Amino acid sequence: MNDVDERKKRNIKIAIIVLIFAAVAIVIYSAIILISRIGKYEVKVVYAPYASTVRIDGDKYKNNATHYLTPGKHTFKVEFENFDSLEQEYDITENTTVYGYLTPNNEAGEKYAREHENEFSAVSGLVAKAQSNYGKSVREQFPLMSKFPIKTPNYTLSYELSETDEFKVIVKANRDFRELAISRLMEVLTQDDITKYDVEIKEFESPFIVEFASNAQTDPYEYLHSGFGSAMDGFHLGDTKEEGNYLYGYIAKKVGYISDIYRFILKRGDAGWVLCGKPYPVLTSINTSCGVSGDILYKVDTDQFQ
Repeated sequence: MNDVDERKKRNIKIAIIVLIFAAVAIVIYSAIILISRIGKYEVKVVYAPYASTVRIDGDKYKNNATHYLTPGKHTFKVEFENFDSLEQEYDITENTTVYGYLTPNNEAGEKYAREHENEFSAVSGLVAKAQSNYGKSVREQFPLMSKFPIKTPNYTLSYELSETDEFKVIVKANRDFRELAISRLMEVLTQDDITKYDVEIKEFESPFIVEFASNAQTDPYEYLHSGFGSAMDGFHLGDTKEEGNYLYGYIAKKVGYISDIYRFILKRGDAGWVLCGKPYPVLTSINTSCGVSGDILYKVDTDQFQ
């Protein structure tokens, strides 16, 4: 065997050894990467401009890239020359995309934004998609949203949704049309709805915000009058109905040709009556205590006293 063949064999062996070491190194590196990602979530970070500096919990990370973060709250701070900085806190609970865009604070920043409009458009697309998905999920969570708003010249029925996804039904009506609005509202709400959601009447002041004084009166009207004192002046007891340990109905006060109506529920206890929440034009599980069922709430709200 000549020298040329020997060199070829030696080079092949060297190449094989190098390939083996490379393969082993790749496997080890991949294993290290996989191990480092255990228990972490995949988080894609996209901020416009893409050249922005991104820091997560103070450590610098590449923008427009995917990273792996531990579950929990993380602070994202984004900075770029000629733009206002942005700081956001995210609670990472799943694989997700974190995104946003900086606002130019001078002409140089505005010029840069125009020249990199595609980056801002891409992030705007993420925002629009997220808003659409959020709107869809909220509508699925609160199907009652589809029934509002209801607007008439005399009243408006709508809703409010807080940042913590608390759904509240809103009634806007002056005293003359309040009962008409509530009557229409109860055509929309189901028994299940009034056990889940609060109902708030805007621009409305109840006289029954005073502290209720417990007393031993057995007559429902006298019990309420002794408990609320002068707040009950001018009110009379309307229709009532007893069901099990509960008595429900309304009290009313004539103001001109209109009556202010407040619904109430009492529960019979060992020591006498117990007031299950302050009287209000609409009773729900939110503003009523004593474990009142949705059936009784719905009956008192729809004036089913027969």
